[in-house]
Amino acid sequence: MSHDRTSVLLTLMCLISATAACAAPAPWGIAINQDTKECAGYWAGDEYMAYRLPKEWSAYYPDPSTGMINTASGNCRFIELKEGEEEKCCTAIGYRYTVESIGKFEPFKGFLGLFIMMGIAFSAVAAIVILVLILRWIRKKTTKKPTKRSRK
Repeated sequence: MSHDRTSVLLTLMCLISATAACAAPAPWGIAINQDTKECAGYWAGDEYMAYRLPKEWSAYYPDPSTGMINTASGNCRFIELKEGEEEKCCTAIGYRYTVESIGKFEPFKGFLGLFIMMGIAFSAVAAIVILVLILRWIRKKTTKKPTKRSRK
């Protein structure tokens, strides 16, 4: 019985961890348009909101260990949340800085993703509960009932 409980607890912990990992916000970075040689700040969003890039733009994010953004046009050091980093980085790679954040807000996309994740998590929990109930039912059916002779 303790093995069943351990399995259920481990499964629930994995589901909760996976849901929390999916909800992490995107890092701040830059976006460049190689055709026009323009550059801007960019943030893709989080679990509540989403920002998409215009066509012909590509996003670049700093390496977590070095803080460097590497593009085909050059490299720059980028410190997240430090004012003016987008413009310094754009200048360092030789592009014209246009705006602090180029992303276009997509209403409800973040919420839709959150609702989908909640639906998956709820379905998984429901499946586990059903599985546990079925296992208990099977165990109850296979457990031998004591006879009159064995009661003595």
